[in-house]
Amino acid sequence: KMANRNAMLCIAAVALHGVPGAQGVWMTKNNEPESLDAFHAPVFNYHVLGMFDSGTNLMNAVGLANYQKIDESFYKCGHHEWNGEARCLWKHMPPMDESDLGFRTVIDNHIAALKKLNHSVVMMVRNPISHLASWKKAPYQLHSCARNKKWDVILETSCDMDKPPRWPDDMVFPTFKAPGLVEVWNSYVRSYVDIAKAHENAMVMRYEDLVLEPEKSMKIFADFAGVEIPEIFSAFAGAAKNHGQSLDSEAAVDKIKNHLYLEESEGADEDADPISDHLKAICAAIDWSVLDDIPKISHDVPSYDSDCTSQ
Repeated sequence: KMANRNAMLCIAAVALHGVPGAQGVWMTKNNEPESLDAFHAPVFNYHVLGMFDSGTNLMNAVGLANYQKIDESFYKCGHHEWNGEARCLWKHMPPMDESDLGFRTVIDNHIAALKKLNHSVVMMVRNPISHLASWKKAPYQLHSCARNKKWDVILETSCDMDKPPRWPDDMVFPTFKAPGLVEVWNSYVRSYVDIAKAHENAMVMRYEDLVLEPEKSMKIFADFAGVEIPEIFSAFAGAAKNHGQSLDSEAAVDKIKNHLYLEESEGADEDADPISDHLKAICAAIDWSVLDDIPKISHDVPSYDSDCTSQ
């Protein structure tokens, strides 16, 4: 019995690796640790997909603070482990099918296989204006079209997904070409909506819903997957990742409700280039037709097109 307990704690430690404050324990609402035995966390094998800065780390942090994930192989798949043979699925993998590598086919096959295991998939999306502003600050593998560039240049620059640093030369990297940064958002979100329609075990979730109403959002996902809700829900108030620019929950809520991303800019005031100065061109390029098929959980989330309709 002690061996089983130690094994489960080991699983929890691995599952929560990278989650601030978590070292083989589950976190309560007050971020106070409780042992796995005391918490009686239900099992929920779910997997998260999403573009950079779409809330994938937050979704994993909230889920891992409330559930056991017995099968961690999918969750632990990083870009350095994705080898073109689809033995695991990188969470940021392009979901589009216009590539010779057939990423959409890989994703479809994975999700279909996961359904047989009673695993569920959630695909994270984010307000397009907020998301584009975040990519300008931290472009990740979008350096070629966003790094150290003014918005006028970004909007006219084609996008290639760059190979990450320290990527082995013999490994296939999931790349794509888009006519601009806005089309990256369009392509990802459009494809996620299509995937959700094609698979009974896959759904789309807004990042903003998870930030503003984490418990309600997780309940909807759990109900979708046929999984029970834990007796004690942990809202997870800390930063969800230890890389990039991550906000705590209070700052994230403020940013969403007050549209603070509109005026964010790098550099000195004379070099300021906030996205708010370029909304006309950006709003015209966004594929707004996808909004009708994205579930809306919290009434407090500003409409995704609110930054554009106010112009």
